[in-house]
Amino acid sequence: MQILIDNKESLQVILLCLVCCGVIAEAGRRLHRGSHSYLLMILACSSLIAFFRLGSFSFPHTTWQPESTGASFILELPEDTHYDRIYAVYGEGDNNALDSGYQLGFHDIRLYGSNDLEHWEETAVLADTRIYRWSLTDTDRNYRYIKVCSEDPLDTITELGFKAYGEDRFLPVCIHTDPQEDSTYPAALVIDEKDTLCVYPDYRDESYFDEVYHVRNAWEIRASQRMYSHVHPLLGTGIIAWSIRLFGMCPFAWRFPGALCGILSLLVLYRILVILLKDRSDAALGTFFLSVDFMHMTASRIATLEPFSILFILCMFLFMVRYACADRETTPVKDLLKHLFFSGLFTSLAIAVKWTGCYSAAGLAVIFFSCMIRDHHQLSEDTFRKLYRSIIPGCCLFFLILPAMIYCISYLPTTAFSDGWSLRNVLEQIQYSFHYHASLTAEHPYQSSWYEWLLDLRPVWYYVGHKGEEMRTIACFNNPVISIAGLACLLVCTKKAVIEKDRTSGLIAIGYWSALLPWLLVSRNTFAYHYYPSVLFLCMAMASVLSGHRTAKRIVAGAAVFLFCLYLPVICGFASSASWLRFLEFLPGWYWG
Repeated sequence: MQILIDNKESLQVILLCLVCCGVIAEAGRRLHRGSHSYLLMILACSSLIAFFRLGSFSFPHTTWQPESTGASFILELPEDTHYDRIYAVYGEGDNNALDSGYQLGFHDIRLYGSNDLEHWEETAVLADTRIYRWSLTDTDRNYRYIKVCSEDPLDTITELGFKAYGEDRFLPVCIHTDPQEDSTYPAALVIDEKDTLCVYPDYRDESYFDEVYHVRNAWEIRASQRMYSHVHPLLGTGIIAWSIRLFGMCPFAWRFPGALCGILSLLVLYRILVILLKDRSDAALGTFFLSVDFMHMTASRIATLEPFSILFILCMFLFMVRYACADRETTPVKDLLKHLFFSGLFTSLAIAVKWTGCYSAAGLAVIFFSCMIRDHHQLSEDTFRKLYRSIIPGCCLFFLILPAMIYCISYLPTTAFSDGWSLRNVLEQIQYSFHYHASLTAEHPYQSSWYEWLLDLRPVWYYVGHKGEEMRTIACFNNPVISIAGLACLLVCTKKAVIEKDRTSGLIAIGYWSALLPWLLVSRNTFAYHYYPSVLFLCMAMASVLSGHRTAKRIVAGAAVFLFCLYLPVICGFASSASWLRFLEFLPGWYWG
């Protein structure tokens, strides 16, 4: 009972999922035997969890910036003047305004208080913090006038608020003096979005972890600003920018496309498994395993590039599987080329999101050349030559030229470069990104090596927030059942592929190892989420190996969903008690507050 009390939001999600399952099960019972009711249950429940408390629909975005060094303005609290906390957040100013730098952040902005406009006392200093994240300064002040002084022309302030002393409300604020009143960036911009203030902001109301980079870049694309910095291709960031254009500048908009891609990934995985296993129930089982994997859900609910990369990796694998499994005697060459074209297209998109798409692309190459060797042994020489006389030029076009074109196109927003888009600029950006990743020596308390990923030894701690005894935390790691049982099944698949020459096992094993092995050669710091592409194939391996073992299926699936429900607060940031969250830190390397 205490567990349920401590995890109210998780309980709400579980109850909603049970209701959804009941509705879909009843509908499925009324449909014919070949219906996809199990898949619908998985998609519906995953959608409920992915979008439940995903993010706020409002966030401040109008930003004040100084027009000169030493700019200041004075705010007035016309009614109550006693406040105990200052709320401040910054976004970007006009990044094209100055050649000397970007308007971004707090650079020791000083706040002074007065009741007579003559005697001033320093009350707070706004130092640099993370973009789009609320800075809370506890204090105990009673001043009618508040002077805000900036000495750095690169300062920005998006919103300021003052919480009433001892109350959960904000004090009314107005502008008393503003030398920039008639400019493009008046002081009124720091108090014009009062409805976005939140007394107890959490992950739903602000950015967290690497959102500070990707959301910033997306806003720059959306607002046609000169880009501050970017070390990844821009396709994934452009998708987030599209969502911001659709829903406005708010946390829900940042995270919506990732959550959507997480759901679509389940659907694509199901299609892959239907082809490989030729059994819908086994395909649904593999899809279920991915849906209850911790990392899949956590990554779908944060505005980073992983959800887009994963979706495109699955899609490129789907069409390569269709190509590999097609009957060469009965399948027209144009259909084989169609499969290769779409595989190449999604390979291009995956690489244009993140370079890790190249790792899985290497796996596609292994599959393709394995098929080529198989065809050489099975087909007559004339048939083989005629077939590959068309396929090889097509592959050169689909897997070499098309990726290069789409990669360059992903940089078309001229905001990526100060002097506009050009092929030379794209090549220089590639060189810069490679140098950045290759020479990165920074240490991180939650970094981990590839061998730690295999057994979930070191999660990445994304977020923590407190409200009295209530605590919210988010960590990125795998469902231990998927990690351990999945690895065992993957090894079985690898053995069957090598010894028994089993095609299905071989395709799964190639997908897994191509996503993992390159990380053994990477010397920079790495994190648990780099294992994400490999996890896809753990789920496939589990569905393949457990096929036909009804009791084992129930035990493994039951254990996986039990742990998923147990760890929902850690996966999604749902409210819980600090003591319960610490109880869930079973391994020495697990820590989230």
